[in-house]
Amino acid sequence: MSLNFGVKREASDMASGLQRLEEIGERLKSAHLLDKSAAFNTARLEALEVSNLYEVARATAVAAHGRTESRGAHSRIDYPNRDDDHWLCHSLFFRGEKRIRRRAVNFAPETVQAFPPKVREY
Repeated sequence: MSLNFGVKREASDMASGLQRLEEIGERLKSAHLLDKSAAFNTARLEALEVSNLYEVARATAVAAHGRTESRGAHSRIDYPNRDDDHWLCHSLFFRGEKRIRRRAVNFAPETVQAFPPKVREY
């Protein structure tokens, strides 16, 4: 992830990273535990953690590759400018489809009314 999806990104590097993640995903499908016990099984916890880390890495990678702009601290070398017309939105990752969709950012309300303090009642 650090090598292909770091702060400075480029499409070709991310494509290589996505290919590597697919290979890792295939290897994870055949991973298994020898110890099947449930009590104090740290290997089981580690296996679950690896699976979760992989899913988060894949979602991050697909979203980073799909977002064709530079925004915030993340910079696309091949897309150096911010693009609010297309990317002022949330990126939602759909695991089964292996792609992202966009959801508009809700800018309303612009201000939140203060609420008056009151005595706690139990």
